[in-house]
Amino acid sequence: MIKVVSKSLMTMTTPPAHRLAARVARMMIVLASALAATETAARAASDVVVVRPRAPDAFVDEIFHRVGGELTLHGFAVRPQDAVDGDDLSLAQASALLARTGAGACVGFLSRGDASVVRVWVAGKGGAPSLFEAVSLQRTPDAPTILAARAVDLLTAALGQPQAPAGPPVVVAAAPPVQPPAAPPRFFLGVGASLIGRGEGFGAAAGPLLSLEGVVSPRLWLGARIAGPAWGASHADADADASLTQGMALAQAALTIASARVLALRLRAGVGAAWLRASGHVDPAIASLTPNTETRWTFAGALGLELVVAIAARVSIALGGDVALLLPRPRVDVGHQIVRIQQPQPALALEARFGF
Repeated sequence: MIKVVSKSLMTMTTPPAHRLAARVARMMIVLASALAATETAARAASDVVVVRPRAPDAFVDEIFHRVGGELTLHGFAVRPQDAVDGDDLSLAQASALLARTGAGACVGFLSRGDASVVRVWVAGKGGAPSLFEAVSLQRTPDAPTILAARAVDLLTAALGQPQAPAGPPVVVAAAPPVQPPAAPPRFFLGVGASLIGRGEGFGAAAGPLLSLEGVVSPRLWLGARIAGPAWGASHADADADASLTQGMALAQAALTIASARVLALRLRAGVGAAWLRASGHVDPAIASLTPNTETRWTFAGALGLELVVAIAARVSIALGGDVALLLPRPRVDVGHQIVRIQQPQPALALEARFGF
């Protein structure tokens, strides 16, 4: 009995080591293949073909780009594809496209009047793909964003949330301190030239211009303006001639009535004083006339418009025009004539302004 047991034990076969290793290797290969197939299927399920619309429609193009961006942001692998036979993306077209690309879904875009449609076909398991649609009945500014979010929700519900690949570690660096913006200037000093008067009577005179303005509110300005002395105005008759030097000092307010980017149109009004200095010249042969020089001051009120062009944050150019009323109306005796200053008196001004 003992011999039989011993013989039986001796006749039992044990697999050689190289056969065991081969079996383990085959099992590992099968397991790796299954994992690779599973990963490939998952990757294919997260692939989405987005069909680019053929019709030249800026609104539909915006929806196309917004949907592609949202899908990429949520982890889907977006594969753009040009439309072949129209933008309808029918069942036959969607089936052929999914079979050719192996993607998990495809997205097309339709436009019917004011209605915009995002058509989503999700690949079926061995059958026809399923259709989902997101519709916007009006072309509002937020319609592309709403349709893109709806498309992401439909694909996430049908395919699941894609597994985003592990990215490199994020290194957070402290942002540099942000410098507060410089405060806008409160005052503006203007330097330029003015043209006073017109072709009647003494004619026009030109001279320098100096102004100072302060900002009361974004639309209201208060300040002062001095124009002159202005030279060049004169009048002559057969017996004598006279030259006129004049100027004006005004306290004024300006109100912005229209603005667009770097342009501003302002209405301005001012009150103050005007001065005139007349110098006469006579023919020495005429004993009845005596040359004289006289200065007069008078009240002045002005109303006008100006166009301001901002060159930089603290530099601007202003072109303005005013009409001034002088009370009482000045007059000058030239020879045997009485010459009155024109009413209302026009004035043009061009100046550069610097903020501080």
